[in-house]
Amino acid sequence: MRQLTTLDAEDQWPSWSPDGQKIAFVSNRSGNQDIWVMGADGGNKRQLTTPEVEQWHYQPVWSPDGQKIAFRSLRSGNYDIWVMDADGGRKRQLTTHPPTAPRYMDDAPSWSPDGQKIAFASSRIGNWEIWVMDTDGGYTQQLTTYAGMDDTPVWSPDGQKIAFVSVRSGNHDIWVMDADGGNKRRLTMDEFVEYSPSWSPDAQKIAFASGRTGTWDIWMMDADGGHMRQLTMYDGQDKFPSWSPDGREIAFTSDRSGNPDIWVMDIRGFSPEEEQRTFILNTAIVEFQEKGSLDIKDAGEIVAGWMSSSLIKTGAFTLYERVLLYKILEEQDLGLTGALDEKTTAEIGKLYGVDAIVTGTVSKFGSTISVVVKLIDTETAKVIASSDVKTTSVDAIPGAMDRLARELAREP
Repeated sequence: MRQLTTLDAEDQWPSWSPDGQKIAFVSNRSGNQDIWVMGADGGNKRQLTTPEVEQWHYQPVWSPDGQKIAFRSLRSGNYDIWVMDADGGRKRQLTTHPPTAPRYMDDAPSWSPDGQKIAFASSRIGNWEIWVMDTDGGYTQQLTTYAGMDDTPVWSPDGQKIAFVSVRSGNHDIWVMDADGGNKRRLTMDEFVEYSPSWSPDAQKIAFASGRTGTWDIWMMDADGGHMRQLTMYDGQDKFPSWSPDGREIAFTSDRSGNPDIWVMDIRGFSPEEEQRTFILNTAIVEFQEKGSLDIKDAGEIVAGWMSSSLIKTGAFTLYERVLLYKILEEQDLGLTGALDEKTTAEIGKLYGVDAIVTGTVSKFGSTISVVVKLIDTETAKVIASSDVKTTSVDAIPGAMDRLARELAREP
C-alpha cells in the first residue's frame, strides 16, 4: 500500500483518470470541500474548484476521454450535477433544482463508456432513484422506480450494466441492472451495509466498501456476486474504492494515518487461485472452550456456530459437523483429557472422518473478549492455519468470525 496524501485534512473520493496518470479527489485542505487533482504518485496537487463561500463539491468522476470531470456541487444553492474541464475551467451546471427545495438533490454522477450519457442518483420525485441523462443535461430518463433508496450508480466498462446501491432488500446492498434499467439482480446478500461499487476495467469484478467485519474495509467480488474477498483488514475506515485503468491497483480513502487520506494498493496478488485454498477441505468444528468470565450463555457453542457459517461462506470448506466435546468424551473411549491440543483435536477429526478440524477458545478478561482459532490437519495433527481477534463488544463477534474464516481459508 502507498499513502498519496499526508496533510492534516480530509481527503476522500479518489477517481482515477482514464490514462492512469492522475487521481481526482475531494479535500477540505483549503477550508472548503473542493475538487483537487494530483499525479498517480501523489505529486503535483492542484485545486480545481475555488468557491468564494461555502459551496461543497463532491464525487468527482472523469469522462472516458479524460477531458472533463463531472461532480456534485452546492454552488447553485442546491446539490446538482456539474461538469468542468479537466483543468478546472468552463464549469457548467447539468441539473437544476430550486434552492428552496433542498430535499431535491442529484448526486453520484457516472459517465457511460461511450461518453454520451451520465447516470446519477436523484431524490427529485421524493425518494432516491437512478436516472440517466445526456452529457449536456438534456433528455433525462428514470431507470429505477423503487419506493425506497437506489443510489450510487456506476456504469460497467463495457457499457452493458450499471451497478448501484439499494435498500430494496432491507439492507444497503450492491445490485446490478442492464443499462436500460432492466434485469435487476442483487449481488451482496447479508445484513451489513455495502456501498461505493467500482468496476474493474475488464468488467469482470466489482470492488466495494463493506462494514460486514465490524469495521469498514474494501472488498472485491466477481461481477455476478461470486468469489467475495476482503482486500483490506484495518480496524478503522477504508472507503470509496476506485480501480486503476490497468486493473493493477485500487485507490481508496482510509483513516489509518489518523485522518482520511488517499491510499493506493496493488491487487495483482488477489485471485481465487492465489488467495484461497485450491482444494475444498471437509471440516468439522469442535465446540470452542471457554475461559474467564463470559457474559454469553454457552459462549463456546455459540461462537462455534458462528464460525460454522463463516467457514462455508469462504468457499474453501465444506462443513461435516459441529461437534460438542463433552459428547465425545461421554460416548467414546479415546483417552482424552478434555484439553483441545493438536493431538486430541486430530483424534476427534479421525473419528469423524474429516480432512481438518477447527478448534479454539473464547475468553473474557476484564472488558476484552478474545477468540482464538486453529485449523488442524487430521492426519498430521499439525496446525495448518491460525488466527485470533479481540473485541469489547459481543455484537462484533459474528463479523469477526467472517474475518477469521477468511484468514483460515488462505493457503498455508
